[in-house]
Amino acid sequence: MIIRKVSIKGFCVLKKSISISISTLDCRDEVLEELKKIKGEPQKFIMEATYPKWNGEKPNAGRLDLKAKIQSISVTEPLSFSLHTGITKFLILRIYEIRESGENIELKFFSMKERRILHLMDRVAEKMKISPEEALFKATSFRNKNGKVIEGKKNIYELSESHKSVAADRLATMLGENRRNKSVIPAVI
Repeated sequence: MIIRKVSIKGFCVLKKSISISISTLDCRDEVLEELKKIKGEPQKFIMEATYPKWNGEKPNAGRLDLKAKIQSISVTEPLSFSLHTGITKFLILRIYEIRESGENIELKFFSMKERRILHLMDRVAEKMKISPEEALFKATSFRNKNGKVIEGKKNIYELSESHKSVAADRLATMLGENRRNKSVIPAVI
């Protein structure tokens, strides 16, 4: 899932973690629901921004990958939540850099549906001896009514919510499983 128009309002270095206060103007219902579902679970988050040079780095050095968990959510507008992550000097500097850029950023993370698709992609890739991206590509490629081949996607973030459901069904079919059998697709990976 991608949350757009995200900004870091502040951060605090606690005894055992860094608390990052984030707000967003992206108040879609599905954003709030996914945040609630993953609250408290360690999760990989990707923050991306483009901003001017800082400390001799490239102008597009605005990507930060971190393992964190959502500690709290405030549903007032703008939607805000806090992420807690481990303490490193690198993270402190990078979070500061992104906050000081003043630009909106995108926050990416895997929704529960995306986690299931990733799990299925890995299993199909292992079974067919191909890359997980190629497995997704095969599951999302199709022929339209006119017989023209529509090439699939290799990146899960390029899929709409309805396409994600279709991709999960097709991946499960490639494994010889029925997606509706919830026991074959674990909720948390």
